[in-house]
Parts: sequence; C-alpha cells; structure tokens
Amino acid sequence: MNGWLPICLIICANAVVVFLDPLLLTSPLFWILFGLMVGGVCSEPLWSNGVYLYLLLAFVTMILFPGEQTWLIVLLLVCLPYFSEVVAKRYSFAFGAILLCSILFSAGTLSMGMMALFLSFLILYCTVYLTKQRQRNNENQEQMNTLLYEKRLLKRQLVEEEDTVKQAERTRIARDVHDSVGHQLTALGMQLQMAELQNETENPYLSEAKQTARQALDEMRKAVRALEIEEIRGVAMILRLIRKLEAESHVHVRLTTEAGALSQGLTNEQSMTLYRFVQEGLTNAMRHSYAKQVNVTLSVYADYMYVAILENEAEQKKFHEGFGLTQLRNRFEELDGQFYAHFNEATFYMKGVFPIDSKTNSAR
Repeated sequence: MNGWLPICLIICANAVVVFLDPLLLTSPLFWILFGLMVGGVCSEPLWSNGVYLYLLLAFVTMILFPGEQTWLIVLLLVCLPYFSEVVAKRYSFAFGAILLCSILFSAGTLSMGMMALFLSFLILYCTVYLTKQRQRNNENQEQMNTLLYEKRLLKRQLVEEEDTVKQAERTRIARDVHDSVGHQLTALGMQLQMAELQNETENPYLSEAKQTARQALDEMRKAVRALEIEEIRGVAMILRLIRKLEAESHVHVRLTTEAGALSQGLTNEQSMTLYRFVQEGLTNAMRHSYAKQVNVTLSVYADYMYVAILENEAEQKKFHEGFGLTQLRNRFEELDGQFYAHFNEATFYMKGVFPIDSKTNSAR
C-alpha cells in the first residue's frame, strides 16, 4: 500500500478528534501517540506482516489515547490492513473484538456506543467489500495477462511453424531443381564435350555451346544454394533474435515499429547493423542491468533516416564504452550514421541512426 495514504488518513482522523475536543492540543500524551502512529505507519515495510503493526497501534491507542473519540482512530487502524490486502480470514474475529472493545472503552454513553457500533460496522463492511472487489479485479487482470501471454506464445509458435514449412518447401524445390535440371545440364555438357572430341575440325559454335552449358550449370548451382539457405533480413532477423532471447531468459522485450520500419528495404550491411544493435543492447540489459523489460523502437524519419532506439531500466553508474559498444559505433559510422549510448536517470539509452536511399529500396 502507498505509504502516503495511511499517513494522510491518520492525520485526518486525529484532526477530526481534535476538532471535537480542542483541549487535546495541550496534552503531551496526544502528541506522543500521534507521533507513534505516524512513525509506526512509516515502519510498515520493516514488518513481515503489517497486520501485527496495526494491531499493536490499535491496542495502544485504545488504552492510552486521552480523548473521548478513541473509537474513530482505532477503527481507522483496524481498517487499514484491509486496504493493504494482507488480512486473512482468521484475523476477522480479532478485528471485530478490537473494534467492539474500543467502542465500549471510549463511547461514554450507550447511545453513543450504539451509534459508533453501527457506523463502525458499516464502514468496515464497505471497506471489506471494496477490498474484495479490488482483489477480483486483480485476479481478472492476471487472467487477462495470462491469456495475452498464451496468445503471444501461440502466435510465435505459428510463425515458427510457418517458417519451418517455408524452409522445407524451399529445400524441396532446390532438391528437385538440382536433380532434374542440374543432371540434364551436366549430361548436356558431357555430350557437347564428346561431340567436340569426335569432331576432327574445330567448331567454334560447338565450343561456345559447351561454355554456355557450363555457365548455365554454375548459375543453376548458385541459385540452388541460395534457395537452400534461409533468407532472414531486416526486422525478421531481429524478431527471431528477440524470440530466442525471451525463450532463454526472463526478459520481456517490447518491440515497436513506426513510420514504415517494417516495409523499409535494407541492404545486408544495414540489416546486420540493426541486428547487432539489438543483440548488444539486449545482452547488456541481461548481463549488467538485470533488467526485466527492454523497449526497442524502430522507425523511419522523413523517408531518408532509419532510427533504432533501445531503453531498459538500469542503475546509473560511471559509464564506460566497452568493446561491444565501440564496434557498434564503428558499424553505424561505416554506414555514414551516428550512434549514442548513455544513462538517462534510471534508464540506459541507446540510439543508432543511418541514412537510407528510399528510391533504391522501394524499387528493390
């Protein structure tokens, strides 16, 4: 629970009591108990169970408070643990007994006692109801988060299965092309060579046909090798890296793409620089900062500048650019770009930019 809320409530409750009995301002015992209540609430994080703290404060206030409206402050101290959501069912009887005893000790008359009892139980009921309602809302939020995580997990599995199917199809096509067209071109080259050997006179057309068949076979082999190798470039390569690191660690990576970053065509050097940028940032976040969440943003500025930003929570300390960041800076400078890395309050910030040729990339 926010520490300011119970302090404000205690101050308000004491102000109401002082308003009903102004002579309390001249009582040293009142100020001692008031300081004890404020100091006790401030020490709540030091207690393993805040319920015991409020039980102690309620007993002390009930017995030693000099005013006639003790029940109001005791009621507040009894209700505060409900707001903290640390009250178990086994404590309900104890709270009810404390509340009843405080009213009997401080009400003064039977009519005031009945009124205080009614108001106390009414407020306590509303407090418990609101606490349970908040607990239900938290449970619903947890269920939504679980469903969202399962949805993302299924989506990742679907993407991975789709990539696997695509790669299997590419491999099959490459094998078929190699087995059919490749063997035919090889046989054609051998037949042309045999014809050239059997021909006593040199035939330039035959030599040219043999050279053409050899070139066609080489081009076919290059195409087959390129088809067998899975092509991962640009943001797709970064997505695979993020999925891999999230699966291997407890870091949640939030990737945001803006202003056509997904559709922007990139060269191999630009794609590899972005890949190394994200890889170095995520590695530093896990190794040095122990961050639980990393934010990555990719965007295109004014159709000619690609911008990559990575942020994660980190304890600010003396910054020294190591080997990995230095190599990353060199990569961006080789692309005529710029690289920045620094601490911003409790956040480690990395930014890399490089120019892009929108006309060339759009035509590619």
